Amino acid sequence: MMKKTLVAIAALAAATGAFAQTPNANAGGASSVTIFGVADVSLSTSTADGAVGTFTGIQGNGNNASSRLGFRGVEDLGGGMAAAFWLEAGVNIDSGTGQNTTTNNTNQANSIVFNQTTAPDANAGTLNGRQGLTFNRASTISLISKGFGEIRLGRDYTPTFWSMTQFDPFGTVGVGSALNVIAGGLNPFGAANTAAGGNYPVARTSNSMGWLSNNMGGFRAQLQYALAEVPTGCVTPNTAVSGNNCPAVSGDGTMFGGRLAYTQGPVMAALGWSQTSYNNTTVNQANASAGAAAAPAAYLGNYTQTNLAGAYNFGSSV
Repeated sequence: MMKKTLVAIAALAAATGAFAQTPNANAGGASSVTIFGVADVSLSTSTADGAVGTFTGIQGNGNNASSRLGFRGVEDLGGGMAAAFWLEAGVNIDSGTGQNTTTNNTNQANSIVFNQTTAPDANAGTLNGRQGLTFNRASTISLISKGFGEIRLGRDYTPTFWSMTQFDPFGTVGVGSALNVIAGGLNPFGAANTAAGGNYPVARTSNSMGWLSNNMGGFRAQLQYALAEVPTGCVTPNTAVSGNNCPAVSGDGTMFGGRLAYTQGPVMAALGWSQTSYNNTTVNQANASAGAAAAPAAYLGNYTQTNLAGAYNFGSSV
């Protein structure tokens, strides 16, 4: 019973947190720190056309809910102001490793830049678990005003992905996730786009600055801008220029987006838009996925996402 209760509480917190302010700044004396998480493990087997055989393994992250460990807190500053933080790490329960993150919002820079004795994998620069625990799911600091809303800095969901995960009945997790169609094998363009270096879809963005409004008659607005943090002069990913690391081409990884949501009674709707800059440059062939039969087509231009979602709650007669 304890396990079921813990998972239910964590899943509820994750679902209701979508597009909400980090804590509730309107409640006086609301200073608190919360430790939360989900542990999700399953045994699965799968077979795909063209694969070398049937895969069987223990899946330690996200067949029912994404495994995670998190810390969040809020400090009441008085006068309708509050400071808050949110640190949330993805965990692979089956192996005990932390999940990878991105430093500048592109697959070319899908690594953590620090001194290491083992070189990153050539495919997309991933460290394959050698990075330890990372707060890849969320890492934000916020200043919250009762009248103005929330200013949020750090790594957070993009405005467009808020809608995807909030309106997906499966929360973009497991076999029923919409991502299986949007970015999986059921989308003839999705796999090729990912192999070519496109961050497809852009779910979380690092180095971001965002504003989330308060509730205004059922409407909520969000704006977000993310820096690329790539030195000028970088023209080739995974190279060094004048002693500086070039995780991507200069300018690639800059992101801007916004979202307008409406919730009133049983009605929910949202419109989101975001664009990640790829600076009209060609991704190196070396960054093709390991399983690609041939080098993918060059990925050119910016990556733009637009989505419109709606839902109506008919209630329950039970």
